[in-house]
Amino acid sequence: MMANTEKDKELEIARMQLMMALLAKDMDPTLAWKPSPASTSAPVTTPATNSTQGGVSRGRIVLQYEPTEPPRLLRTFDSARDAAASLEGKKYDYHIRAAVQGNYILEGYRWQMVERSRYPDDIPPLPPTEEPGAGHKAPENARVAQLDPATLAIITVHASQKDAAAAASVRQASSISLAITRKSVSGGYRWAWYDSVPEAARAAYDGPLPVAVRVRTSNRKVEQVDRNTGQVVRTFNTMSEACDLIHGCHKSVCQHIAAGTVYRGTLWRWGDAPKKKAPAQEDAVAASAAT
Repeated sequence: MMANTEKDKELEIARMQLMMALLAKDMDPTLAWKPSPASTSAPVTTPATNSTQGGVSRGRIVLQYEPTEPPRLLRTFDSARDAAASLEGKKYDYHIRAAVQGNYILEGYRWQMVERSRYPDDIPPLPPTEEPGAGHKAPENARVAQLDPATLAIITVHASQKDAAAAASVRQASSISLAITRKSVSGGYRWAWYDSVPEAARAAYDGPLPVAVRVRTSNRKVEQVDRNTGQVVRTFNTMSEACDLIHGCHKSVCQHIAAGTVYRGTLWRWGDAPKKKAPAQEDAVAASAAT
């Protein structure tokens, strides 16, 4: 017992010394921001609000660049939400993340997300700018090519993201879209919009080509449901309409619909989902059956 107490004291002293060292570093004027070779003026930084642990701020910050050659750092933001709020129009944190992942220009700027601990001394080079084409947005003929992760040869082609997810035992169709955007593996395969696959790979594929089916979850009606009574509070024609009203993220709403959990104080479900009885109705049915 005594050994554990002494060890706890040593850990506490070490932690206090670390915190004092970090505070001293923050107060050292020689560690102030220095412009990188790609920037000629100090960027504007929004106040840091991310959570802290052990005196060290966690999370990633967002860098905004002027898309020149080389790119010029303009501002930094504490989060993707803060970056989106600085833009005119209806832009959300997921728009910023998509631009970062796709390396394309959003609202006239390039964007980058870096770990807070790496800024400003260890900022990775900004990847070359790409066009937000088929690799980032579903085309009208959204057939999905399932690719060999090693050779990128076409294994088969699916009519939609939903069909692709079902064939690869992937839980959500959005995971296929995300894998296409990030050029990453999902369900053990690489994925791409069929129309964006290089012509040589399409010519080498001799399998069937299904009729494209466009799956648009944003066009499905969404219902806001009272968490206590199970009654529908409001019905929205689209996911975008719901997110605009509650100032929420469509990805978060979809996740809470799938989990059946509360988001922004209420439950959510698709308008075409099977309706469940409210708790009061279920109690009445149970009481009737008992008698």
